[in-house]
Amino acid sequence: MDCDVEDTENMENTHHEEEALEKDDWVEQRRRRNKKKKSQSINPDVGSPKPDITSTLRSQIKQQKRLPPLPRDDYKIIIRPRGALKLSNLEIVHLSRAVAEKTQHGSKRTAKAFFQTRVDEVQNIAIVSTPDEDLARNIRDLQSLHILGNEYEITAYIAAPDDSSRGVVHGIPPGTPISELIDNLHAPGYEILTARMLGKTSTALGTFAGKRAPRGVIFEHAMLSCSLYRPTRPVCYVCHEVGHRADVCPNPDTVKCAVCGLSNPAKEHECTTSVRPVQGCNTPTGDKGALRDWSDAHHRHLRASQHQARRTLQQ
Repeated sequence: MDCDVEDTENMENTHHEEEALEKDDWVEQRRRRNKKKKSQSINPDVGSPKPDITSTLRSQIKQQKRLPPLPRDDYKIIIRPRGALKLSNLEIVHLSRAVAEKTQHGSKRTAKAFFQTRVDEVQNIAIVSTPDEDLARNIRDLQSLHILGNEYEITAYIAAPDDSSRGVVHGIPPGTPISELIDNLHAPGYEILTARMLGKTSTALGTFAGKRAPRGVIFEHAMLSCSLYRPTRPVCYVCHEVGHRADVCPNPDTVKCAVCGLSNPAKEHECTTSVRPVQGCNTPTGDKGALRDWSDAHHRHLRASQHQARRTLQQ
C-alpha cells in the first residue's frame, strides 16, 4: 500500500511538474513573441525587404471591390464616356437609369430583356450585361446619355464573348477595311468571329471562338503567324495616369508635359530632357539605372507620350 501511495504521489508530482513546465513554455514563447514584435516596431527596416517598384506602382492604382462574375452567356457592352465624366464620382443608379431611358427600357421588363450595369473605376468605363440581343444592339448604338440634367457623349461596343480568344497577326497592309479583312482571313480549324486593324499599323487583331488562338492564319493565300494577344495596362498621355486611356480621361483639363511632368504647361515652356523618377525610386534624375527600375507601364507611357508629341509636330 505504501508503495502504491508513493507511486501515486510520484505520478501526481510528475503530472504537476509537466503542467508547470508546459505553462512556463507557453509563457516563455509569448514573452519571446512580444519581444520580437517590439523589436520589429522599433526597427521596422531590419529584415524587411527592399521596396519593389512594381508593387509601388500597383499600389497607386485604385483597387476595386470584387463583385460576382457577370453571366457567362450575356452580351457585354462597353461604354466609354467622352469629355470630363468621371464615373467613379457618379452613383451607378443614375448611370443605369440613363441607359434605361435612352433604350426606352422601363421597370416593366421580361426576364430576357434585363440588363445590369457595372463601373470599372480604374479604366473609367461602364460594362452593361444583358441576355437580350436586341437590347444589346440598342445600347451599342447609343451616342449620348442624359445624366443628372447633363448630356454626355459616349461610345459603346459589344465586347468579345467569354469563350473566345484573340490573336495578333502581323504583315497585313495598313488601312485594310474590316469587311475585306474578315472576308480574306482564314484559319483552318478555327472560327473567326471578327477582326480589325490596330490603328495605322500593319497589325490586325482577330477574335476566334474557343480559348485557343491559332498559330497561323491565311490572308489572301499568304500564311502569316498569329500570336496570342496579351492586353496591356492602358496609359493616358494627357494626365499621365496609369489605368485608363486618353480618350476617356476624367481629367482632360489637367495636362502634363511628357518630358518634365509640369502640370498645364505653356505651349513654349522650357524643360530639361531628363527622365522623371517614379515614386519609390530614389535614383537621381537622369541616371540610366532609373530606366531599368521602371515598370512596363511607365515604359509604355513614355512611348505613348513620344508618339503623341510626334503626331502633334506633324500636324
